[in-house]
Amino acid sequence: MNFIGFPVRIASNGWLRRSPSPEEAVMQVLEIMARTPGDGGWRGVKEFGLRDYMMTMGNRRGLQPEAIQAANRILTDQDIRWFRVDAVEREEGRDPSEGIYRVSVFFAGKGTEILKVRM
Repeated sequence: MNFIGFPVRIASNGWLRRSPSPEEAVMQVLEIMARTPGDGGWRGVKEFGLRDYMMTMGNRRGLQPEAIQAANRILTDQDIRWFRVDAVEREEGRDPSEGIYRVSVFFAGKGTEILKVRM
């Protein structure tokens, strides 16, 4: 599978919109993982969410290594092996209630890219 085969969002016009690129699909998956609780967040999947890790980030700049390991373990459990998360850092923004994160993602055969993910 070149990239996540059927990631869709509801566009502003109400229609379903498919992700045009692997990078956008990765951002969607990471956003969903960040908003989902760790245990029992998705039916049928024992561990999926990263919300518990994200909530404990607090004032620290980046996620702890065990959170990065958990993210990659979750991806591997879902048979998503063509990218991995190397680092997650919170960016300072104007609105403290909005989380903006800089995620360092390694794509197999392509190298490392920095993606901005809003939570």
